[in-house]
Amino acid sequence: MGHARFWRLAGITGIFVGVRMTFRHLDATFPKYFVRTFGPQAPFEIILAVNPIVEMVGSPIMTGLLMRYNVSLSQTLLWGSFVSGISVFALCIWESYMGAVVFVLILSLGDCIWSPTLYEFSTMSGADGQEGMYMAITMAPMYLAALPVGLMSGWALKTFVPKDGAPEDNRASFMWFIIGMCSFVSPIGLWWFRRRLILPEDEYPAGQAPGELESDGEDGQVRGTRRLRHAGEGEAAADAAAAADKLDPSNADTVIGKPLPRAQDEADNVPFKA
Repeated sequence: MGHARFWRLAGITGIFVGVRMTFRHLDATFPKYFVRTFGPQAPFEIILAVNPIVEMVGSPIMTGLLMRYNVSLSQTLLWGSFVSGISVFALCIWESYMGAVVFVLILSLGDCIWSPTLYEFSTMSGADGQEGMYMAITMAPMYLAALPVGLMSGWALKTFVPKDGAPEDNRASFMWFIIGMCSFVSPIGLWWFRRRLILPEDEYPAGQAPGELESDGEDGQVRGTRRLRHAGEGEAAADAAAAADKLDPSNADTVIGKPLPRAQDEADNVPFKA
């Protein structure tokens, strides 16, 4: 856990607590707000169903587009958090059924952009055998957001959308403006700290950036990006093992401790026939 990469990942995921708070408000604040504003028969559950549908369909499509156009890590996280952050302001401008649908739709689209990329980055950042710990870090914002949202939701509903209150007491637009500002902390914070949290070698985790190579190591040798470098190391190790087997026939493959005969050895043991 003392690795700098671990703490950079923790910083990035911590910044996304603001966006994750909006998702918690979908469960804690949105249903009561919708019922108090549009009546007890308001179908808020149908609007909430937009979120899983959009994410199931949109995540693979959006991930494929990002890979096709080779979008960098910082751009993906910034744009994704920005889209998710501005989603709440739809209810500030348009307090209606359609405004609620637009809010959930934009929030889900933003999550389709940044969420898969953040999970991928956390997995590839972990050292061998530590991928699970790094993946667990990316789930932390969801739980860290639960406490402030629980406290904020009760206060906001009581203050701005009181139960059985008069229509003039309903100030839901201002409530969603406050929630939107809390959510927008994520893109602002990520933009401010992006150069410290996202290094150049992290920018293109799916492959090498066009026309870019990085110089690494004391020998000054030019290598590819982190993932390509790992892949190259794996291929080099396999080639070295194959060369060692050719030079030293005693390095035979084994199955449950017993050496397997090689093709050349079998050919040597075949008796000569005239």
